[in-house]
Amino acid sequence: FNYNLQVSVHADDSLLGEQTFSDSVVIDGSFWTGPKAAFEREMPKIYAEIIRTILQENGQIMHALQADSSN
Repeated sequence: FNYNLQVSVHADDSLLGEQTFSDSVVIDGSFWTGPKAAFEREMPKIYAEIIRTILQENGQIMHALQADSSN
C-alpha cells in the first residue's frame, strides 16, 4: 500500500499549515486466506497510524489546528 498525502489547514483564506506524508507499507497475505483477508485486517491499523502521524503533537498540522482554535 503506497500513499502520498498533502494535508493543509486553511482559515479565512489563509494557509495556516501544510505538510506532506508518504509511505509504502507491505501487506502480506497468506496462501490460506489470500490477500483480501490481509488487506481487511491491516488497513484499519494503517489508516489509524496515518491519522496519528498527521496529528502528532510536534507536527505542522497540529500546530496549525491549535492556532486556528485559539481564535
